[in-house]
Amino acid sequence: MLNHYSVPFKYPVIDNNDIGSFEKYLAANHKRVAVVVGAGPGGLLSATALQISGKFDVILVIEKRPCYVRDNAFNLRPQAFPMLRKLGLKEAYEGSAHFIPQIRFHSRRGEQIKVEEEAFLGDPEDVDYSLSPAKIFTGYGWPHHIIKINDFEKLLSSSLQKHSNIFLLHGEVDLINVHATENKMRSFEFQSANSSIFPNFKITEPNLVVVAAGAKSHMRDRLVGTVNLPDKPPEFWCTGVVSLNGIGNPASLKHLSVLENQNTKKFAFGFLNFDTNDIALNSTMQFPKNGSIDAKHIEVSVQESAYEILQLESRYLDLKLPDSPEQLKVIQSGKVAITYRRPNEFSFGHNLVFIGDAAGSGTPVGGYGLTFLASIYMDALLGLVHSSENIRGEALLQYGRRIGAAVDYWHSIDLS
Repeated sequence: MLNHYSVPFKYPVIDNNDIGSFEKYLAANHKRVAVVVGAGPGGLLSATALQISGKFDVILVIEKRPCYVRDNAFNLRPQAFPMLRKLGLKEAYEGSAHFIPQIRFHSRRGEQIKVEEEAFLGDPEDVDYSLSPAKIFTGYGWPHHIIKINDFEKLLSSSLQKHSNIFLLHGEVDLINVHATENKMRSFEFQSANSSIFPNFKITEPNLVVVAAGAKSHMRDRLVGTVNLPDKPPEFWCTGVVSLNGIGNPASLKHLSVLENQNTKKFAFGFLNFDTNDIALNSTMQFPKNGSIDAKHIEVSVQESAYEILQLESRYLDLKLPDSPEQLKVIQSGKVAITYRRPNEFSFGHNLVFIGDAAGSGTPVGGYGLTFLASIYMDALLGLVHSSENIRGEALLQYGRRIGAAVDYWHSIDLS
């Protein structure tokens, strides 16, 4: 079943017809203000980190979507757990996510199939996030908690709604003016994509603006631009849920099945019984010969990936597979398009930074992207906000170095 959660849940929402009074409220009270553009995982985690820092009187989150609808599943690797504890989120995450007690890896080369099983290998009390990403992501094994992105967003929003200084402005915005001052703190004037929702508004020298508007952030492209990695062509993944009714999988069994098919260069992650008697999966998808990816192509890709995983799992489980992949019933399907790029700079002026996919998008393998976000990125952001403002320039350079190292490592992860 699709889980669509309305935005903004129970945030104290600004009256869209009263933006002017909010501007006056900020100016009159000389509030320390942070603005977060985007309320996906990157934006909501950033708002949580800014909240727990205690450095801001007001945190304004701007989100254009009316609902959270990203049903693809992911897992956070254990390296993120110390940061989740610091943000007060680990218990809620484990309570909302699905626990998978076993992982089975199927590696296929030619006719040979190598199978390995792995158990959960650790829950570190602490991780030194100042180390290089390669050192941070050595060890600990795979996580055994799996959650859909929209459920994770709901979890983060439920945590934020407890705080009276979190405001949500619902609507699509773009920067129309950036005003510089002598100390390089910018003032930002925003324009609504729909003036009937709310008028243009200006925030004078906010202490920090965090742009977490995703891999296709127009704001980032306009302010600093991006560069594509020439040796990394766009990549497409399909996501979906396939029913196991009538196939014979016992609903009490939960585990993660990972397929690496070196013959076809396919990677697939299948979560058996994510809900009840189904398989939820993420899988690489070949670009069709006709040059376009439509709903039918995505559905067929989901069926083929699920069928291949179930064929391998039938060596261990009593499954009654249909004769062909197209006979599998697809409950839900979608795609993730990945373009390997990074911004030319990770900050703009002295009070705007990029984070999450807006800071560089790469491979989704094994939950690396969101684990980076919930660990190294949040630690870098907290380091920035806790730095003294008289060394903000130096702190921003350090932030850029840390995020840049993470993005470069992320892009280097090889699936072949």
